[in-house]
Amino acid sequence: MGGNIMSREPSIHITEKNLILVLNNIFNAKTIILSNIDKLAKQILTSSKPYSINSRNVIVNNQKLEKATNKLVKSSRLDADVMANLIVNVRRQLKHRGIQQILPNTRDWNLVKSLTKLANDFCNEFELEQREGYLNFLKIGISRMNKFGLVKLTNMYELICSVYDSRTQIQKDGDSEGTRDIHDYYFKKVLEKTGIPESYIDKPEKYLYFLKVNEESKKLGLKGTLWIEAQFWGLEWNDGKPEPPQLIGDKALERVTKYCYKHKVQAKEVSIDFKKLRG
Repeated sequence: MGGNIMSREPSIHITEKNLILVLNNIFNAKTIILSNIDKLAKQILTSSKPYSINSRNVIVNNQKLEKATNKLVKSSRLDADVMANLIVNVRRQLKHRGIQQILPNTRDWNLVKSLTKLANDFCNEFELEQREGYLNFLKIGISRMNKFGLVKLTNMYELICSVYDSRTQIQKDGDSEGTRDIHDYYFKKVLEKTGIPESYIDKPEKYLYFLKVNEESKKLGLKGTLWIEAQFWGLEWNDGKPEPPQLIGDKALERVTKYCYKHKVQAKEVSIDFKKLRG
């Protein structure tokens, strides 16, 4: 019959009177005189004081701690098992080759555990159920790799969060057609200037900037395409082109304001912190 790996250490809590009875049963009055048993009992109790268990609660609390620890370890193991299985499933869906199930005590198991912890943080941050969160985490990360690697995945937490958050905001866009028109106009301007097509339809963390352009231009009563035009115009002095992050912010707003003044375009009055720009 198997027992617990961590068995309970025997202990007693006994009065002097009962200890004398126990000793009587052990030694038997025929082999040791009663007065000597009394002295032995007192000596045992006196010598045992430095080793006494202060409270029964210590044992109870230690047992509770052991159970809680075992539960945590079991939970972590179950989470890692789920992650290992989903890695295989997602890779099979993507038709990767040479896929092997990652098992406990193998070389890559610690990476799976690290990845599981990150995926749990991701689920908590975006309030997702485990399976949904793990799948989003894996699919976003793997989609950004040229070649699959667990180590790469463990270093992609911030990017994965950024992509997921951007997707969520884009899905809530109340004017998705207007945002797409602004993106396509930017795409056209870049193509004319560089001859290199740059689409951000499949890069939510970049596409989100066009949604922001749509929102900011509406605040000024302007078309989003004019906002984009103003950004290219404002960078003509160094033959530059604005990257998506440069489309939003105080400097972008300054370029729009100067463009409207130069081309006599009516826009709502705006306030720009020029001190911040000079800094």
